[in-house]
Amino acid sequence: MQAIQEPDLPYTGEAELPAGSPWPDRGGSRDFYQYNPYEGAVYAQDKMEFEGLIVNAGLRYDFIIHDPDIVDEFSERLRNDEPGAIVANKGTSRISPRLGISHPITETSKLYFNYGHFYQAPQFQYFYRSATANFDVESTIGNPNLEYEKTVQYELGVNTMITEQVVIDISGYYKDQYDLISTSDERWKNLTLDRYVNLDYGRMRGFELSVEKRPSHHYALTFNYDYSYAFGKASDQHANRDARLQNVPYNWDEHALNWDETHKINAYLTLHYDKGEHAKLLGFTMPDDWMMTLQWEFGSGLPYTPSRYLTGDDNQNLVLPNSYRLPWHETTTMKFEKYYSLYKGSYQRLFFGFTINNLFNKKNVDAVYPETGDPELAVNPLNPEYNPFDNRADFDANPRNYGSGRNVHFRVGLTF
Repeated sequence: MQAIQEPDLPYTGEAELPAGSPWPDRGGSRDFYQYNPYEGAVYAQDKMEFEGLIVNAGLRYDFIIHDPDIVDEFSERLRNDEPGAIVANKGTSRISPRLGISHPITETSKLYFNYGHFYQAPQFQYFYRSATANFDVESTIGNPNLEYEKTVQYELGVNTMITEQVVIDISGYYKDQYDLISTSDERWKNLTLDRYVNLDYGRMRGFELSVEKRPSHHYALTFNYDYSYAFGKASDQHANRDARLQNVPYNWDEHALNWDETHKINAYLTLHYDKGEHAKLLGFTMPDDWMMTLQWEFGSGLPYTPSRYLTGDDNQNLVLPNSYRLPWHETTTMKFEKYYSLYKGSYQRLFFGFTINNLFNKKNVDAVYPETGDPELAVNPLNPEYNPFDNRADFDANPRNYGSGRNVHFRVGLTF
């Protein structure tokens, strides 16, 4: 990392800059470091087959080893009583178990169960950020002692083959997330620093229905429906810091996370005719050697935090985060490709194609103004600053509040 913000200002930070730092006298905010940590994993798995039961069991070992320089530098900074200095560990590691069980019910049906612990390493900037100097009223500093973010997941489902081409899968899942990255404020002399810590928690529950018609008779079909909810303490790593800077009491209650969407549907239809195969449409013979795909996506709406003018609360601090929903949205994508052989017996083919995104030009709402819940009106009439004679239509009409309209891409290519 090499960053200087506000280079027109002199550097007046409390931290001593390492020897050889570029432009040591400049920068209202500086962040310079270069480390070479090691990250890796080892995985072992065994498959055991019994009468009426198949078991897959495994263990995964994840590790992070910090650059020795970070341990030495943090120790030196601690001796110098520099802001944000702590004793740095040499690294961290975790062992995660995995278990999968499959039980045939009939010749065409099976019951399955999956269980596992999954660990995700924090981004390295969360370990090392501000390792040189970057201290002001909004400083967020790294923590070399962060642990892995942990997910515990269960899944139980049934998979049934209705015919040789049609398969139905129904499953329920259960996920708990621990030690998610957040921030915690700490004082150093007259400064308040926000340090990255493992603090937040999230949970997801839901079930999925999947129907797959495998390719045959020139078409394939996939339908997926997901019902779920995702609740937790915070949707991003800086929620604690942002609440402090806005002088808002942090809400420790669980609430819907930013990506929580109750109903989601994805459907795919593929039509494919090889060379020499001609489709019939209304008595007309269609060309051969082409493929077309239709994809339909639906979502019931993501959450957002409304204003007190919508909820009727006396204070904005009483409004529950993500307690309102955006409208439902849907989009259809169409892809088509026509192939031409370059010469007889050749595997090389020239193709012409196009993709139409948002085929029906649906006007999807991606965001709204929290004060009104409307994508085109920013100021609520209940706001004392509202002026009924002020025409804000053009000013408030933000095109980013809507998804993209219909657009078409043409392409030409060569397959090998």
